[in-house]
Amino acid sequence: MACCHRDCKECGTRKQGCANDPLGASHCCLDAIAERARSCNTHQAPCMLDVERFSKVTTLADPYSENRNTVVGVLTGPKKTVEEREKKYGIKFDAELMYMNVLVSAAAFHCLDVWPLMPPPLAPALDHVQNLDFSSVRKVLKKGRNVQLVIEVFDNLKGIASGKYDGYLVKFGDRVRKFGEQITVRLLHEINGTQSSQHAWGWFCRVDAMPPSIHATMAYNAQNASGHDTPLEDFYTPIEDYVDEICVSAYNLCGDAYPENKPLTEILGAWYKQVTWFSSKHLCISEMSSTGHCTGKPEWIKQTWETLATDYTQFTAINWFLENKVETLNRDWDLNSKKDIREFTSGFRKFKEQTAVH
Repeated sequence: MACCHRDCKECGTRKQGCANDPLGASHCCLDAIAERARSCNTHQAPCMLDVERFSKVTTLADPYSENRNTVVGVLTGPKKTVEEREKKYGIKFDAELMYMNVLVSAAAFHCLDVWPLMPPPLAPALDHVQNLDFSSVRKVLKKGRNVQLVIEVFDNLKGIASGKYDGYLVKFGDRVRKFGEQITVRLLHEINGTQSSQHAWGWFCRVDAMPPSIHATMAYNAQNASGHDTPLEDFYTPIEDYVDEICVSAYNLCGDAYPENKPLTEILGAWYKQVTWFSSKHLCISEMSSTGHCTGKPEWIKQTWETLATDYTQFTAINWFLENKVETLNRDWDLNSKKDIREFTSGFRKFKEQTAVH
């Protein structure tokens, strides 16, 4: 069984005219894809599906059960604190998702060469990224919540690979160690995303020089944002010894990128099957939410909680991105209606009950 590239307008055989697609026969013709014999176990589409392995969601190389220790985190945005959400929703989050830049606050990026390189909608949105500051992390830890920290460096490969930022990272790590609480740190965020050309491969060079006692998480986009077919395993293998958690961003972009809501199984299905095939390490959702441009956002939230509880059991940490980005990206990620909130809080409670370790 073959799978065409996601951007093919026609997927069929040569006789059916798929070779006329702009991407060509090698991407859009099932018979041509079969001739190349690229396995979906190690490649993104176009590729050949392993029928036995892909028969259904729950028949995976997945050693985890529904009952597992889970962490649910939230990025709450500048308009609401985590405490305000907890009081309003009647729930307690396990963690707070935070973003920090190593060297300077994002508001000062206009002074750097990298700011003009950022796509116009993204550059102003970075103003909410904090400077790398342990005092902010300490405040969250003292409240009894875990910290899911994304450390960003908006610089070119040369600057990162030269060790320019090592001192800042070591100093920050020392402060975390002295405080005595463990946090989750993600340096390789959306490594196959649109911004990865600026920093990802530079991090590979620096990670290779790290002491083996230091570990971090790495995160993917569910699909390669630039349309490249680099196998997911190729990003992971060079730094496998330094990674203790593998993450992925999962967004429903209905009304923006496509006309109908996509369930989590469609958004993450191929990614989950590939990653659980080459690694048994814990997985996490690094960011997740849904637009509300189409009807059905509350139902999507409900279904997503259920899917994470019963089908995708290798996920142990889940981070919801609840900040609207309407002005910059046309994405209304927050819980913007009473039904959104009701399905989120109900799903949260059921998820925690269903996954609890007794």
